[in-house]
Amino acid sequence: MNNRDINLLLKFKSAFAEKDWNELLNLLNPKMFKPFESKELVALPVLAKIAQILTTENSDVPNNIKIACLKCLGNSCFNNYMHKEYVLTNIEKGTYSHKLYSTLANNENLEEMESCNPYPFDSYFPYEGVVEWTLRFIIACKTDNDLINEKLEILRLSIQFLCNLFTFACKDNNYPNQCDIPQYLYDTNLKNVIITMTHSEHVSIVRASCAFIHNALKEFEGETFLEEEKKFLCSQLLRPSKEGFESAKEALMLLLCEKDILQYTYSNMTIENKLYLLEIIYNELSDTMHKSENEYMFTKQTIEFLIERFCRRSDLILKTADTCLDEIEPTEIIILLDILGVLTSRSCEEYSSLKSYKSLLINCIYLLQSIQMIGKQSDNYFTPLQKLSDVASAMQGIRNSDSKSCSSGNENKLNTTMTDLQNHPTFGFKAGLIRIIGNMCYRNKECQDLQSRRRGEQRAAGNGCHAARGRGRKENWNRALAARTKIAIFIEDLLSGASLAKFLLIGLKKRRTINKEYMLVDRKSSGTRETQAAQGACKQAEKEVIYTLSKLNRRKLNKLSNLSKIVK
Repeated sequence: MNNRDINLLLKFKSAFAEKDWNELLNLLNPKMFKPFESKELVALPVLAKIAQILTTENSDVPNNIKIACLKCLGNSCFNNYMHKEYVLTNIEKGTYSHKLYSTLANNENLEEMESCNPYPFDSYFPYEGVVEWTLRFIIACKTDNDLINEKLEILRLSIQFLCNLFTFACKDNNYPNQCDIPQYLYDTNLKNVIITMTHSEHVSIVRASCAFIHNALKEFEGETFLEEEKKFLCSQLLRPSKEGFESAKEALMLLLCEKDILQYTYSNMTIENKLYLLEIIYNELSDTMHKSENEYMFTKQTIEFLIERFCRRSDLILKTADTCLDEIEPTEIIILLDILGVLTSRSCEEYSSLKSYKSLLINCIYLLQSIQMIGKQSDNYFTPLQKLSDVASAMQGIRNSDSKSCSSGNENKLNTTMTDLQNHPTFGFKAGLIRIIGNMCYRNKECQDLQSRRRGEQRAAGNGCHAARGRGRKENWNRALAARTKIAIFIEDLLSGASLAKFLLIGLKKRRTINKEYMLVDRKSSGTRETQAAQGACKQAEKEVIYTLSKLNRRKLNKLSNLSKIVK
């Protein structure tokens, strides 16, 4: 021990013996135990003295002292001391290992023990007494309704200490990726209290409980929870997820990646909770889509469940052609479509089997063809989706008209049309279908042959599909379809109200991407008709982007047009 720690230990002993709580509170500085605040570990006798103060059975110890002790102990196991149980019998532990901590807090005893004891006192600490104390306190708090402020803080810090301990202080230095599971994580009473606390009215308790559950699931791959507990957890974590707790969302995703959890949970949910759960899945998958490692990997059974659910209920979307239903069932289908669109776009080996689900491809082609046919039969909600160029033309008319002569009635009519289009449950549905068809057909001859036989591409891609005729038809069609998909998704995002500055930049990138796609089609083509058709589709795609941008800001449109001449 250095002089600093020797003096600090003497002050701790003196203040605790004299019950000078104010002095003791000043000495209990949690920052001493932060790895970045101090270059070296605080001596073990000092930490043992803090553990002794916390675990004492003396009821005179104030709650604020216990809070300070828990903060110090919680920081000490965060990249500082590792946990190793003291199993030797030469020292009596006592209740909560209080006698063990009292012995370790004496520096002379520690020096004698180090000379004849194999326990690694330089980097390990026996936290089992503190674990026992915090465990008993948490289990005693079955609800937090009657707890005062200081008791609530002790509860939060107790949960946080146990979480820090198994997350950071239980790893094996020789095998850092392996971690011995602490036995307290198997305690049913503890888990029940933690799960219940996720619905607490106190934000700090909810945050600590969700972090505990998340880390336990992630560190030990769900081994500490029984199957029934996992199923119950899924429904419990929905509420804190809605309230914005990220650890709850991530814990929920970890659970859903396990076998049969989604299937069981989904069937027992209300339709509102189903929609929210699907939204979480879609957002989390979208956020991790471009990361090098896929954090969330669904099992084959879960993917099959999502596909079967979509295929079984997707016909309901056709009933919204003439009326915008108040019911929310169509929304479920649309979110399922978005999820499958993200999954089919993954290039990892785990999701490569998605292309073998021919029923999904056939269903998407059938829906796309049906929407096209319904849109042509009469003026209905599917007609604007079929003719995005009509919306673009209307925007072009407003842009070209004189500002004084432009009637407010026409602009109001256009705004009403745009609002109806966005509020309809099928807004962006065609883009989602095209996305899945394109993803499944990409470098997959069986899917390409299947969609070619059904001829769904001729109605889906408009001018772009004509470039796929003749020699090299399949490869050209896939490139044309990919470009049209990018346009459809881009315009959908643009109409949904995203920021102008963002899309002014994206518009340029999209134009270059579209040109690149159709240049590839052009190189692969063998005839004049194919080349002309590809170029025509490219121009039409550019018009849709430019005309849509004009709705947001006409002045910046001119800048965009000038910039597009420079960017190659």
